[in-house]
Amino acid sequence: MTFEYKVDNIEWEITTACNAACPMCPRNYYGSDTWKNLPIVQIDLDWAMKHLSKDFIQSIKKIDFCGTYGDPIMNNYLVPIIQYIKTLNNNLEIIIKTNGGIRSADWWEALAKILGPKDSVVFGIDGLEDTNHIYRRNVPFDKVIANAKAFINAGGRAYWSYIVFKHNQHEVNAAIEKSKDLGFQDIIIKKTWRFLDKNHEFQEKYPVYGPDGSIEYHLELPTNNHYLNENYQKIHFIKNKFQKISQYFKSTTITCHHKLIKKIFISAEGLVFPCGWLHDRLYGFEAEQHGDHFRLHQMLESCGGIRSINLNYTEIDNILHGDFFRVLQESWENSNRLDRCSMLCGEEINGIGIQNEWNPLRTPIN
Repeated sequence: MTFEYKVDNIEWEITTACNAACPMCPRNYYGSDTWKNLPIVQIDLDWAMKHLSKDFIQSIKKIDFCGTYGDPIMNNYLVPIIQYIKTLNNNLEIIIKTNGGIRSADWWEALAKILGPKDSVVFGIDGLEDTNHIYRRNVPFDKVIANAKAFINAGGRAYWSYIVFKHNQHEVNAAIEKSKDLGFQDIIIKKTWRFLDKNHEFQEKYPVYGPDGSIEYHLELPTNNHYLNENYQKIHFIKNKFQKISQYFKSTTITCHHKLIKKIFISAEGLVFPCGWLHDRLYGFEAEQHGDHFRLHQMLESCGGIRSINLNYTEIDNILHGDFFRVLQESWENSNRLDRCSMLCGEEINGIGIQNEWNPLRTPIN
């Protein structure tokens, strides 16, 4: 059995660098220091030209410049990479997801001019001036708004992505109105799914650490049920039904979301996974303590090592039809599967779909 499907979409992390310190991001220790094991790398134009062929780029319908650990705007080669892609396939859609807190207004105006009419930038702005920095640490609100205005006024299509917490739930309607005033296409309301620890236990409060290692404050779930992710209730139901959530993970039917939408993930190191949700098991304080981290490495070792899914050593077609993708798919039919696959693409939870339920840019299933 092979992990066969035609790849239409790419989620491409072109750097692991980031200007922010979002507490729930695996790149840092609860909002403080960058995680010690994370390699800080970026893809350059020469790499893109060498490892993503003309035929491959011409077969793609959409590229999401996003990532597990980094912000694409931090990559100094983003503009020439986009220009290169456009010369090969000017019909594909490009989406750039960023906190928006870096570069000059002139840079953002230039970016707007090289993007096409269906391309867009998604700005992660989780509140207004008094609240955005609580989650988007190190990101000045005024800087983000100035950059977004420069991009929009130069003809760029922009979306506002808003993760709802207790501290910013009261500003959702004001943010919607502000997004309209500024010329955003729409606002994406995200019902976060990250108030779970490495053992998939629900946390009512999520600690945020300062550089001295002490807790500065806590993030909390919204108290307005309208903004709560329904999966928290589903986990409670599943634990009652199966006694242990591990039993659910071993038995649920897995339907890979990214396989359905014909999407793969490419990391800044050149690693190819079905999705970034598996990639984020490689690095991070909690990720490296989880059983999936070790099971994933064991799976890779049984398939020839991590180089077997690295574009620096293995061609894309050989990766997609190689042992790792085959073994991963086979694991969905037995108890050797990864918890991550069961949690995000299992029959009863579907963590990916619900978190992005109100996303106008969500890729449809063909």
